[in-house]
Amino acid sequence: MASELPYEVVSLIASHVDQDSRLTCAIVCKQWTEPFLNAHWYYLTIYRRVADRICDSSNLENKYLSNAHRVYELAFIDQSLVDVEYRSKLLQIYSGIKRLKYFEPHRRHHVVEIIDWSSWTFLSHLEIHFQYPSYILLKDVFKNLSGLPCLLHLTLVHRYSPADFDIKNTVSWLDIESLHLNVPRLEGLNIDFTHIKIPNNDMNKIRYILPACTVTKAIFDNDTVDASWVFYFALKYPNLHHLEFKNNGTVYKSCEAYNEKYYEKDSRLLSTLHQFFPCLTNISLDPLNRNPWPFSIFYDTLRHFDVKVKRAKVRVIYCDQTWTRSLHSCIGFSSESLRILWADLGSYLYKSLITSLLPFYPCLVELHFTFSGSIEIDIILDKFPSLRWLDINLSLTHLSEQPNYAPHHLQRLELHHLHASKSIFKYLSSRCKQLLFMKLEHVGFKMSEVTKNREICIEMPYTQLETLIIWGVKTYHGFIKHYVIKQENNIDISQSNVSNQEQHTLSNWYHITKETDGVKSLAWELGKHEAEYAQKFYEDVTKFNDDNSQDMDHEYIVYHYTIKKDWKLHLNCGLLSLRFKSVKAYHLDKEVLTKYHCFFPLVYSPSFWESNGRSG
Repeated sequence: MASELPYEVVSLIASHVDQDSRLTCAIVCKQWTEPFLNAHWYYLTIYRRVADRICDSSNLENKYLSNAHRVYELAFIDQSLVDVEYRSKLLQIYSGIKRLKYFEPHRRHHVVEIIDWSSWTFLSHLEIHFQYPSYILLKDVFKNLSGLPCLLHLTLVHRYSPADFDIKNTVSWLDIESLHLNVPRLEGLNIDFTHIKIPNNDMNKIRYILPACTVTKAIFDNDTVDASWVFYFALKYPNLHHLEFKNNGTVYKSCEAYNEKYYEKDSRLLSTLHQFFPCLTNISLDPLNRNPWPFSIFYDTLRHFDVKVKRAKVRVIYCDQTWTRSLHSCIGFSSESLRILWADLGSYLYKSLITSLLPFYPCLVELHFTFSGSIEIDIILDKFPSLRWLDINLSLTHLSEQPNYAPHHLQRLELHHLHASKSIFKYLSSRCKQLLFMKLEHVGFKMSEVTKNREICIEMPYTQLETLIIWGVKTYHGFIKHYVIKQENNIDISQSNVSNQEQHTLSNWYHITKETDGVKSLAWELGKHEAEYAQKFYEDVTKFNDDNSQDMDHEYIVYHYTIKKDWKLHLNCGLLSLRFKSVKAYHLDKEVLTKYHCFFPLVYSPSFWESNGRSG
């Protein structure tokens, strides 16, 4: 079977296999050798010790030399590239390399002064990561890159927090002009340097710049972006398909507040353009570093020019005094074009529910929604009738007072770090009969939804899942350690014969523990006698012994899971019972416990729920 797969298919498989397993897969059969070796050597990180081995000509079985032709992308993480003794050898060995990442070490001289990039004539992608603060003259960097005839994508990023240092690397509009003069074929650009404010006297000059028509993707830091910079970008990059204003991780200690009297002036400036990113289909904006300029002007201008955005990733800072204006602007895209939306709307205590403010998007198929407030999940489905993938984070998720039961085509549901009402699952089962994938990650339930025997019953009788993933379901008693998955045992029977057949339910009981090394969770399936014991326990229990209940004061989740032998003690933590029509595959473990902190956020507070949500 393995030898019959086409080379392209095997190459795709190899690219998704763990690095440590690729060499083993390469010996499965002759047809697998080349694609798995190519995948294994595709990306090579070179530091001093590896450079020693690569340049060791005395080793007749040098694996680095024998596989050098397979390397497509290099990463230099120390000064091995700039050392004279290695520079010429590495260049000779990897002369045909296409992609290069260079992490500049802490040196008195910059990469610009040391490396002659014109020797790497086949480079199409170059990334330079500046590890330490120092003054960088971009004009010199760009002039040095003029010898790269094939360069199409350039990335210049910081690897430190500029807020911690007095030195700030900056970029001016003249620097960018110099870049395109020296690298005229550029298609993708990523520079996270601080933007120097464009003088008013330069605005007339900017109107006559030559556009860089080859650039289709641009990523800039949004720290000091304002109307003049957006004006410049719109003129410089008329063929952009992807535009991102990102947060480079810096939150500056102080910034001058935006003067609202300039709002109309800035809006008018952008409206004077002949066109405004007419080809733009993908935008991403993250204002977490508190840029005072209102990006609502940017979004309003997109609407003014009727830009057909298909994919958007937006964030609204809840402490912004103009929150409501920003909200309406940042999610008000063309209803005809928008297909995918990531929306982080922060925390919102407005008198109206957030769902009442969301636009109607008939073509939206994928929604990733983060919001620390109340969400009516049925209204989400009503406003996005074509939705196939719904992903919600940090919310109080429930139903409206009069939910609509019209069929919906939702296929994938993910709920993360939120509080959910049990009723939403039965509702979704009834309305979304095409649901195939469901993931519940750190979902909490109100105390009123837990039975007196500490059981949470999720009923989805019409749902036939392909995949179910559950990690870390919680109540006020802590993390639930016992799950039972129930499904019909005769799902292959046609609907017409169901009434004539005895309904059988297949139940599988699991205890969630942790692996021996304590890094990941582990689901242990209870045997027949253990499952009968657990079932009888929950049927008969009238009073719980909480002496063995978990201490929720532990900071890390890993401390809330113990070993398999404690399964009877964990019956006190409660039971999660899930009933479906069918589930083909479910995953209750393999969660990396050490990466999570343990906390019950505001959304788990009953008083907050009662005042901001509904019982739904």
